[in-house]
Amino acid sequence: MSRKKKPDDKEPTMPFGKHKGKTLAAVLAEEPSYLCWFMEKVEGCGEVKKAIAGLPGFREEWAKHYERKRRKEATTREIAEETVAPSLRAGAAAVDITPRQFPLNMPGGFSANMADRAHDPLHCRALVLDDGVTMLAIAIVDNLGVAGEAVDEAKALASKRCGIAVEKMLVSSTHTHSAPPSNVKQGPAPAVAYRKVLVEGIAESIIRAHARLRPAAVGAAAHPLPEEVFNRRWFVKPGMMQPNPFGRMDQVKTNPGTSAAVLDRPAGPTDPDITVLSVQEAKSRRPLALVANYSLHYVGGTPRAAVSADYYGEFARLMPSRVGTGEREVTSKVTHRLSPMRTSETTSSKAPPSREPSGRPIPGHLRGRHGCFGLRHYSRRRARPARWASSRRSPPVGSRTSARRDCGPSSERRSR
Repeated sequence: MSRKKKPDDKEPTMPFGKHKGKTLAAVLAEEPSYLCWFMEKVEGCGEVKKAIAGLPGFREEWAKHYERKRRKEATTREIAEETVAPSLRAGAAAVDITPRQFPLNMPGGFSANMADRAHDPLHCRALVLDDGVTMLAIAIVDNLGVAGEAVDEAKALASKRCGIAVEKMLVSSTHTHSAPPSNVKQGPAPAVAYRKVLVEGIAESIIRAHARLRPAAVGAAAHPLPEEVFNRRWFVKPGMMQPNPFGRMDQVKTNPGTSAAVLDRPAGPTDPDITVLSVQEAKSRRPLALVANYSLHYVGGTPRAAVSADYYGEFARLMPSRVGTGEREVTSKVTHRLSPMRTSETTSSKAPPSREPSGRPIPGHLRGRHGCFGLRHYSRRRARPARWASSRRSPPVGSRTSARRDCGPSSERRSR
């Protein structure tokens, strides 16, 4: 039997809000959506909610409320799908292309420079981007300059496996002077064998990057670091031009030294910017790849008779921990028209500096005509991830956290 209401029993009322003091039944009759809001959003008030749920007719109003909410969310999704541009996908990969057979010549000079071991690994690093309309690949190779024939062969292999058109592939080299030749077909067995390693490695990096395509976001930024770039091609004073190694006379001199009696003016301007393209996963913002460009020639200073990626490889080794990921899918491209020779600042023959601009000592084998780029020199130990790598999102593209510490002081950011 149902309990009869005693004369002193009070009908539940709204405890607060615009209907404060009104009975629940009156609110249901006047504004049922208010009770639905109360049940969904207000925390606590268990006795009041229990009374609302027991009101005759409230269950039907609750069902109507959720149906309206579902339709609104569906409409919002449809509008978003119609207005959002095709999603970008990206994938990155790094393939080890370190030679396995020695000795090998390391071209870059006018005489043989034989290597009998590898000081640090060489890689081909690739980034594939797809916006739903165009798919392209960028591959960057630790090499002096991969021959066009080898590049064409690698592109054909990759295109056959992953379907990217060869004309949508860009393959470039870092210009390290301590890597093997790229296109030896006849001659020493180690050099011939390395051509196969190189061609297949370039193709494999693109294929793996394509297989890892996922929704992504990209950002780009540039920041000047003019202290390290100086034009190494100069007009010289009349009568000071010497024949080049091929016996011909050039209009400008490459690496002309620092003598005021010889130098006239630089052959052109410099590009002082470090430019980066940052690629992250669309949802998690986890770093996928970083493509960087800085117009600085190779640094050198690596141990004799040893293959090395030079500072390009050191940059790629350090950056994963700097941007908060343990993966090594970081690419670097550096042009070589410029050199760290300080001919535009001084024409004296001062002794090379013993410290970086940041004040840290420069290792002895990094001193000399090439100066120091500012990154820590090559090390056989693996990079340790930064402490915040697993708990903190990577800094935005435009920020200068650890990069400022590792690249030395730089001028103020220019407006773009």
